[in-house]
Amino acid sequence: MTIRVFKKIFSLSLLLLIGCAPPKIVSQGCDPSSLIEQRVRAHDTDPNIAWELYRHISFYNPSCQSQNTLVVHLVGSFDKPASTSLFPKLAANNGFDVISLKYPNQIAARNVCANSSDLDCYLNFRKEIIEGKDYSDNTSVDVTNSINNRLLKLLQYLAQNYPEQNWSKYFQGDNINWQQIIISGHSQGGGHAAVIAITNKVKRVLMFAAPNDYSDYYHAPAAWTSLPHSTPNSAYFAFNNLNDKVVKPSQQFAIWQNLGLATFGQLVNVDNTKAPFANTHQLSTSYQTTGIGANHSAVILDSRTPLDKKMQPVFLQVWKYMLGLP
Repeated sequence: MTIRVFKKIFSLSLLLLIGCAPPKIVSQGCDPSSLIEQRVRAHDTDPNIAWELYRHISFYNPSCQSQNTLVVHLVGSFDKPASTSLFPKLAANNGFDVISLKYPNQIAARNVCANSSDLDCYLNFRKEIIEGKDYSDNTSVDVTNSINNRLLKLLQYLAQNYPEQNWSKYFQGDNINWQQIIISGHSQGGGHAAVIAITNKVKRVLMFAAPNDYSDYYHAPAAWTSLPHSTPNSAYFAFNNLNDKVVKPSQQFAIWQNLGLATFGQLVNVDNTKAPFANTHQLSTSYQTTGIGANHSAVILDSRTPLDKKMQPVFLQVWKYMLGLP
């Protein structure tokens, strides 16, 4: 074999290897002072949605080169989009378009399904909130108030009112372009993110202190966590707190196994490991603080997540890694 032929074969092999690797997103040096936040009432995007106190929030930084990817974040039970801004701002200041969505979250999934004998209690509860169809007796959400409709109507509203921000690339007519979306969520929102990825092929699924769909009745993860999903296993990333008092970490780990995260590495504690955290998809922290639900929320909620001496989130590198940033 000549040297020239060897080089061609080596180069081809290298390209094939690169093509098989998960795509990396380039980190950017955007100007944070250029960040634009827009707060929009759901009622203003669709008059059929009742007036609500809390609003959707969009984040857009025109100084960044666009990643052509939308990050949609769903907060946890009883929470509001404004409570989580550090993570969305990080994403927006690295070229992502970001939406923190207001959706019906006044009922916690575990409160109605943990002791239910219905194997599909969790799944039907979540599907009704996501799609607005009558799947569950434990919640009442119509199509108008569903996550899908609220997201679509917000995108249409932003595209019409802020055309220079190019929100129109994330929908076509009345269809959301899920393949251009990273779906993210905390607690209940993280469970919704994982269920959305069952029927929609998204870019990534980011789950913070989630999913928490464990059946105390059957002493096992909810049945839906073992279902095949349109989004590949390699796109799922999860981050929890080993001192979580809301949901047992062991139960979350069991759910992560069903979702296929263990294929991509063992659990890594980010407190004593640097990025890229052995390239695992299972991340945890031992950080401990006081207050009801504080440890559960510390992985992403503004008021609970720890800050370093420079007043930057301690978990900044974790969030960047989960987004696919170097």
